[in-house]
Amino acid sequence: MAKAKFQVVGKADDGYLFLQFPGNPDIFTQARFINEVAPMAIDAIHLMRDIPKSQIEIDVELPLPLRLPKTYLGFLLHGFINKLQNFIALATFHTAPSADGKFKYRR
Repeated sequence: MAKAKFQVVGKADDGYLFLQFPGNPDIFTQARFINEVAPMAIDAIHLMRDIPKSQIEIDVELPLPLRLPKTYLGFLLHGFINKLQNFIALATFHTAPSADGKFKYRR
């Protein structure tokens, strides 16, 4: 029996990957981590089309820089690093006068 093939396109959306299925606008889902993309996509197809999971084949396209964490531990580490970088950046702000005499922040 031939497998049902679906294309999956991921787009960044507020810290998540929003997964769309071209040609199937009624199917969509999201994933927080890269390793969740395939299981979440297959689950969405299974639930919406009632196709057995073993008969689903997906082709995933993620047209974005993959700087998202791959695991929950990576997510926690990524968040800690972002907070640390923001703290350091805030501590290094210096005021500088602009051409119109008003003060602006520069890094």
